[in-house]
Amino acid sequence: MTPDEQEAVFSVAQIVFFNTVNLIVTVTGYGAFVLGTIIAVVSLRRRTWGRSQTILLVCLLVIFTCFTWDVFYSGGFNVTDIRYTFVKTSSEGLVAQIEAADRKTLVWQYMPSWAATVNLLLSDCIVVWRAWILFQDEKFWKISLAVLMIANIGVNVADCIWGNIELSVEIASSTTLDWLSSIISLTVNIFATFLIAFKAWCHEAAEAE
Repeated sequence: MTPDEQEAVFSVAQIVFFNTVNLIVTVTGYGAFVLGTIIAVVSLRRRTWGRSQTILLVCLLVIFTCFTWDVFYSGGFNVTDIRYTFVKTSSEGLVAQIEAADRKTLVWQYMPSWAATVNLLLSDCIVVWRAWILFQDEKFWKISLAVLMIANIGVNVADCIWGNIELSVEIASSTTLDWLSSIISLTVNIFATFLIAFKAWCHEAAEAE
């Protein structure tokens, strides 16, 4: 084995080790999440069914689907990478095996950003919805929340699309959309949380009087 091949094996082994640890943590968390989801669904069944319960159930199902998607990605990517890098040998040498593994795992790399983005946007929507309910009669704040949330959805979806394009043309770089999507999501959460806190403060001040 040449020095270049030894370096390539060491580099790939580090990645496989990290992915395996990540898979173990993800599966463990998934087991706890499934238990929590079952408890939540059972508690919903004991209540009088209404629109809020339906919305909550839909949110739970979407989060459960995205989490399952993430577990499926973590396991599939790791197994595919190990199989084509270390198990399935090539007559062209180790470097060719690693290149083949990269091509085989490429399809898996399109998945994780979408699942994470859906969960992120869903959590942002829940926070915004809480603030929206508290400011139903105040048009300015409702419009502000709606504009921020629409921008948040647009930027995060665009970031996912651009990430897939980068994979297609074999580019790996950090773009403006990467940090902008994080900033706008944080802004939405801070703004909605501030409105909720402000409403709670006003309510307590009115009761004190």
